[in-house]
Amino acid sequence: MRLHKLCAIALCLGFVLAGWAQAAPPRFVFDTPFGAGGYVRTFFDADDVMQDLVRQPDGKLIAVGTTTRLMPNGFEYHTSLVRYNIDGRLDPTFGTDGKVTIPAGSSGVAGALQTDGRLLTVGRTVTSGLIGDLTLARLNSNGSLDGSFAGGSGIASPNFTRPSHGTKVALQTDGKIVVSGGMLYEPQASQNFKFLVARFNSNGTLDTGFGANGFMTTYVGEDSFATSLFIRPDGRILLAGYGNLGGTYHFALAQYTSAGTLDPAFGTNGIAITYFPQSSGSFIFGGELERDGKLLAVGLSTSDFA
Repeated sequence: MRLHKLCAIALCLGFVLAGWAQAAPPRFVFDTPFGAGGYVRTFFDADDVMQDLVRQPDGKLIAVGTTTRLMPNGFEYHTSLVRYNIDGRLDPTFGTDGKVTIPAGSSGVAGALQTDGRLLTVGRTVTSGLIGDLTLARLNSNGSLDGSFAGGSGIASPNFTRPSHGTKVALQTDGKIVVSGGMLYEPQASQNFKFLVARFNSNGTLDTGFGANGFMTTYVGEDSFATSLFIRPDGRILLAGYGNLGGTYHFALAQYTSAGTLDPAFGTNGIAITYFPQSSGSFIFGGELERDGKLLAVGLSTSDFA
């Protein structure tokens, strides 16, 4: 029995997607029927980086990332998407020949698929200074921006009190949209971020009944970012990432009630920090909720996997 795997590789040379096949005895080889000998490379412009990969129920794959173009006045950033058929070919029914570029000024980081086939992407606006605001876009299944979202534009960029970045997006069972990331809390210090969680209604407006007018920030260190987002079956929201305490970065978690307040039953007043002895820095970059509710976190400690 062969188990097919996919690997999304973020390169500055283009979107790269590789297919792997596992055979017995366990070893991985390129799945040669996929793409051209087991991989595909898709170019947009001079600098393309894939950030996330979303699988549709029909097996098609949507890659989410950022395209950077060199313009006369500097760099121009676009959220870019590609949809592949199950054999690795570009899907011509999506965007233009399988590719979509959202208008200039945004960087795509992650995506999530709604049950109706529409796609959500989250990231941030990008200026020459690289400090922007969280953006949430919704696209129809054909790759066009959804005119019923965010007042007709298809792109929501809420006016938070400070600059913010989006990192992950997830859907609640009631259709509301939860986004994680970071928010700058000292405007003069470009690295000082807090954990950020925000919730949107299905039409792209902020859910003002969540947290403080639709969002919540949490201090877990001098420079903290929520890189992962999980919604528990009971509606509680778990953020995972990192924070700098005492000059060293550590694994950091924060859990919220469905109303957007820190969950006092989790960790210490809703926050949990994990220290790795003799580590010069530890960061969570991903993970998975297990059936018993435990979190399997994956990241980096110093220069080792953790």
